Amino acid sequence: MLEASAASFHDKYCEMVANGDYAGAYRGMLAETNLSPEEKRSIIAAINTEYLSLKGLEWGNHGIRRTFRFWTDKQKIGMIRQANRLMDALSRFTPYVSFGFGSVLGFVRDGGFIPHDDDLDLIIALPSEGATFQKAKRELREFLEANGFTPHGFDGNFPTHFGVNEGGGTAVDVFIGFVEANRVAWFPSARSGMPVSDVFPTSSMTILGEEVRVPANPQRYLEVTYGSDWREPIANWHHPWDIREFVDFWEAPPPAPSGSAADGGSSGASQ
Repeated sequence: MLEASAASFHDKYCEMVANGDYAGAYRGMLAETNLSPEEKRSIIAAINTEYLSLKGLEWGNHGIRRTFRFWTDKQKIGMIRQANRLMDALSRFTPYVSFGFGSVLGFVRDGGFIPHDDDLDLIIALPSEGATFQKAKRELREFLEANGFTPHGFDGNFPTHFGVNEGGGTAVDVFIGFVEANRVAWFPSARSGMPVSDVFPTSSMTILGEEVRVPANPQRYLEVTYGSDWREPIANWHHPWDIREFVDFWEAPPPAPSGSAADGGSSGASQ
């Protein structure tokens, strides 16, 4: 049960959600300074139970969306095939392409999709010499558009990843990493990363009858990315989210660190 001090905020955000103002509720909660992270989580959990689950929606790290717990197997298979087509295209840009982050966590730990997630994640690695995230995204945008995809998310505060649509489907997130001295890392994880050989060349798994490419040593990848306890789901887990570690891959000073899942923000890839 919510404390009295949080009850009025519960009513406020319930009303916003009931009126269909999902974006306003999500942004408002992110900016809310009068609630603790624990109170925010309690209010969100209550709204999920009272309102959103009845509509096949869930308030999660990325906003209020139709999470995978409400998808059919047929829809999930379609999403895997869409991501695989994107991987095939990206493989002509760089040989270093794999499923990553929450997608791999779900495939390995749960044998499928993480129920509270709502998209699939790919990771790519590029040479680090003379590289910046902005330059890589410009080149990838041109390449993907020439191959019939619709990349987006180039104007946000964190140009380390972007979304890609094919037709009107759900976007797949693509995270950019750079190879340095035979190691590679992807923000929002720590810069220390892992040996390239732990990730590439990829291995494969079968999910819902579809082949998916995952890191060469998926258990090691998950341990580095999520910690040694990755096999156990952890509520409100979040990545280090310290963009300052990647400042040398930035064309301009990066924004101040913010927006961790623990604060009610988006971690980019949840556990």
